[in-house]
Amino acid sequence: MTFECGFGVAAREKEIRFSSFRRRGTVSVVREHYLRDDISCKVEFCPLCTNCKAGGKLSEGLLGAGCSHYIMPDVSALGEYMEIFENPAMSGLIMLQTVVAGIKSRRHRSRALGLVTSPPHKHCVMFSNEHHIETYTERDEEEALPQWQRRSVMNAAVWYVNHLEAGGSERAVIILTKTPEDYYLYNPARTKRLMVMSVGDYVKAFCSEQRDLLLLYESITASLQDSSHCTYDEHISVSSLSKELTTGEIIQGIIRVNKFRYKDEAFVSPVNHPPGWEGDILIHGPTNRNRAIHDDLVAVRLLPKSEWRGRGSILPQDGDDGASESADVMATGQVVAILERRPREYVASFTQESAEHSRGWSERVLVCPYDVRIPKIRISTRQSEELKNHRIVVCIDSWPGDSQYPIGHFVRTIGPIGDIDTETSTLLIEHGISITPFSKAVLDELPVVTMETPWDVDPEEVRSRWDLRPTHLVFSIDPVGCEDVDDALSVRYLKDGGVELGVHISDVSYFVKPGSLTDAEAQRRSTTVYLADRRYDMLPGVLSANVCSLLSNVNRYAVSTIWELDKDLIVTKVWYGRTVIRSAYKMTYEAAQALFDGVPMETLRTMVPELRDKSPDQLQDKVRELRQAVNSLVTIAGMLKDRRFQQGGVELEGIEIKVHFGDRDQNEIDDLIPKEGLRVHETVAECMIFANHWVAKKLWESFPTNSLLRYHPPPSRGNAVSLIRLAASKGFVIDLSSNKSFADSLDMCVDKNDPSVNMIIRSMAVFAMKPAEYVCTGTLSPEEFAHYGLGLDFYTHFTSPIRRYADVVVHRQLLSAMSVENRSSLPPCNELKHMCDHMNKQHNTAKFAQMASTELYQCLYFAQKRGDRCLCDAVIYDVRAYGVMVMVPRYGLRGPLRLRGKTGQVVCPSSDGSGVEFGTGTLEMTQTGVKVRYEGGEYQLNLLDHVKNKVAHAASLEFQLLSTTPVVPETKQTTSKNELVKSVTAETSLNYSAQHHIGDEENASFTQSSASLYLLLHQLYTLSLAP
Repeated sequence: MTFECGFGVAAREKEIRFSSFRRRGTVSVVREHYLRDDISCKVEFCPLCTNCKAGGKLSEGLLGAGCSHYIMPDVSALGEYMEIFENPAMSGLIMLQTVVAGIKSRRHRSRALGLVTSPPHKHCVMFSNEHHIETYTERDEEEALPQWQRRSVMNAAVWYVNHLEAGGSERAVIILTKTPEDYYLYNPARTKRLMVMSVGDYVKAFCSEQRDLLLLYESITASLQDSSHCTYDEHISVSSLSKELTTGEIIQGIIRVNKFRYKDEAFVSPVNHPPGWEGDILIHGPTNRNRAIHDDLVAVRLLPKSEWRGRGSILPQDGDDGASESADVMATGQVVAILERRPREYVASFTQESAEHSRGWSERVLVCPYDVRIPKIRISTRQSEELKNHRIVVCIDSWPGDSQYPIGHFVRTIGPIGDIDTETSTLLIEHGISITPFSKAVLDELPVVTMETPWDVDPEEVRSRWDLRPTHLVFSIDPVGCEDVDDALSVRYLKDGGVELGVHISDVSYFVKPGSLTDAEAQRRSTTVYLADRRYDMLPGVLSANVCSLLSNVNRYAVSTIWELDKDLIVTKVWYGRTVIRSAYKMTYEAAQALFDGVPMETLRTMVPELRDKSPDQLQDKVRELRQAVNSLVTIAGMLKDRRFQQGGVELEGIEIKVHFGDRDQNEIDDLIPKEGLRVHETVAECMIFANHWVAKKLWESFPTNSLLRYHPPPSRGNAVSLIRLAASKGFVIDLSSNKSFADSLDMCVDKNDPSVNMIIRSMAVFAMKPAEYVCTGTLSPEEFAHYGLGLDFYTHFTSPIRRYADVVVHRQLLSAMSVENRSSLPPCNELKHMCDHMNKQHNTAKFAQMASTELYQCLYFAQKRGDRCLCDAVIYDVRAYGVMVMVPRYGLRGPLRLRGKTGQVVCPSSDGSGVEFGTGTLEMTQTGVKVRYEGGEYQLNLLDHVKNKVAHAASLEFQLLSTTPVVPETKQTTSKNELVKSVTAETSLNYSAQHHIGDEENASFTQSSASLYLLLHQLYTLSLAP
């Protein structure tokens, strides 16, 4: 039934049917469906459409008048050949509303919509055919969905041809189908200038010079046809699982493959735990994994308890089929359904065997994914020989039950293996980081800044803020070369003897408004990604490095937290709000430390740019003023930190490695240098922690059910087993009953004969920690808000809005709490929770990429270096059945030191006493170490022993023992406790490394991990083990 609504709009009653698990049937809903006659064809200069007459701008989404024809894919073509349509050669694309809605894959639907916002040269538009009064096609009651979709496409195509002809255009419209046979499902002969072609025929006819496009088409087509003989159990249909999921008979969760035992072990973390039961479920072997791929959402049925097993307890070697199991039996299950595949692209490489066995187009080849947790993928390509030393991108299309491997297709080439740009691109793809330039629409929202017209504050806006420029000495302290200066500090003494402390943070929220395109893009990225040699900003450079950056001697907007403290540094008053500042100095950490250390003024002149043009008298006055401020900050921060530690703050220590590049060649690495810990590092971090804590308290007071906080739960005893054993080897006891007792027990782990013991134990303590995460207070009880590691009852992220989206949200909440901003713009609890989940994911992803980037350069360093630089001291921190796990503090490395080879021989002293060799013997694990017996004697290596070690690079980075006699550590204390770097070297295992990230102001600048570097950089597979 149709109703006239006027203004060229009609309404129809449309019946929509939904499947209902609860009612076990179909629910019909009748809704009004509005039709219009003024929907534009979106063809440039079309004289019949108002929005097209002037031509508009192609960036606004118009089909270019220069296209010789337009293409209109149907559902099957667009759904199966998405990569084809994403190619720049496929322009003049009309996507119908019916077609996009008919794509089953949510990821492909999102990619299809993304084509509309692609660069203007694509000439791709979306046409709302279901709302156009002349193209709307009502579905008959008994009509199958594919048949109705084809009728809709045909009607829209006919309308376009007639519309173009009426406007004086003779351009043709081509309907693209999946196969040539689909031609007969349409009837194009009745309409002039309307053709139907398969995707393959179109590519060969119109894109014959695009070799990559032809190869891509052939690869996708072959993957859709390929299968090989194997037998897996059939998956249970998702629709039949609802009852069993509700009762807990079948458990759903994300499957995580153990990267060190990827052939045999995977674990599912349930999201619907049966009552009274907790813990992960072990999935043992590929048969029980049943075609599930790492990160899939799966349904699992528990096996009988007689079939439950324990997780592997040793480090498998290449070629090992199995390994001994731990005595702790855990729940074991089998995957019975894939509820949701994680759609993504995979980086892979051809094996030598693949290249040798590829003979022509008919051959299928297996490629090895970069991530060892992903099974080999069978693809079809003619390029295996020429790309055998390259990294490529592939997609998985399906995994039939009768196929040993998943079936996929070749997408594109990244570059030669070992090339820096190739490896960096690989890391980004593998970590799911999409780095694209900011769109013109985003940049158009931002201030226009040039050398001739620099940005400055608006006098009207200044009047609404507290102007600190005349009264406060404001300065920043950042790493060398920092461009995105988020924070600045101020301190001054009050007349009553108290002190005023100020933390001033860039007012990003002033420039990034809720609902803007810039805000949407910042939320999507959620964080700036820092790699060893580059960074990818969350915000466009005009904001991150200019207008929002608190540079010296320029006016800037800020959001400030200013405290008044009495003589005992107790807060008596706190103020939050928007300010105007003018930073007087942009100092490096080294310059601030030099001020604190009292270096001569002339030296400071060279270290602080703002002092270089000062006369001697001016220099003396400025240095005195600045030194007093820095000294005051160090004193205040020290007292604040001591007070926080008295409340249970846990101090973690480790090693952060800085990559020192050659002067001429970025690929040449001169050295890996442990970053020196400075007192001012702690000073700045403690001021930021103080600000984050007080802002969190204010948010909780104002929005008790809708605040964004940073939550850090207590550690689990299960994760602390290795730490407890390590400390016990020296007679120390780790107490996990509270954060205060944990911190105190770590303080007691001191060996006067080995200063490194406390540092090693503290760095291992991070593995007992669970990850910190962003949370919405409405999803937790108040007692769960505390930050365990920092010893604070409330904590959030407020101090880095240029590089963290969470801080932008917190700024908006704080300003709303102070009645500066409208509360109606704040996201509700459910929306905020989803934002937190996304930010947590992006935050961890960026950290993993950063660690992998540092790992890449560590690998390249040892590939380039020879001689004594590869000889270093290593400390044993854990024991395995094949050897020990060691830490190399000099280079920030962790990994296995094998004492037993593939043939079963063990490392023993060489016959001439000059070193070690492999010989017949046995290896026995003990409570405190490992004992090796060989012909002629035995030796024992214990936890926290120092051993002489060589870092070798062949096909992979590995550790080699040089002497079976432990090395006596130097007793000279080289660094004080306060000088140790406040970061923790991260472990390789992704299952455990996710637990290491607490926050940048939370002693967490994690830069060491082991990321798989296939072939040349194979270190990821073997460098370290999760404890």
